[in-house]
Amino acid sequence: MSRMNDLRLRKLEAKQFGRDEQHTRDEVAVEAYECALALLADPTSTEADRALASEIERAIRGEIISQVQALQDPDHQTWLKQFDRGWGGARWKKYVPAVTGNGNGMSEYSDLDRPDIMERRAALWARESMRRLVEQASRVLG
Repeated sequence: MSRMNDLRLRKLEAKQFGRDEQHTRDEVAVEAYECALALLADPTSTEADRALASEIERAIRGEIISQVQALQDPDHQTWLKQFDRGWGGARWKKYVPAVTGNGNGMSEYSDLDRPDIMERRAALWARESMRRLVEQASRVLG
């Protein structure tokens, strides 16, 4: 196994798919998703590493696609606007939806205590891996 794959694997194994002192829940999930993609793309990855990476990639991809699907629903969009008015106030200039979730709105409450949460979410949505996944999901979802 290459040193890079070893580092990626240790990162994946350490992830609990929750926030930590420095990272939001979404940041941890997107980082794990990208590590999993890199392991899957590397021909030197072992079968065990590929199995772990595939499981993690599939789980996180499902959460992101669920969120993309919810964001396309007019009722959910209305709810987000109400959520923004109720919670936003002076906290942020522009509301940015959470990246991960079950499409039920609960992920929107995640990490709201972070002063820069909207900028951090926007940065995640702008990442190449997320843009590709959103594009793929949008084509499939119609």
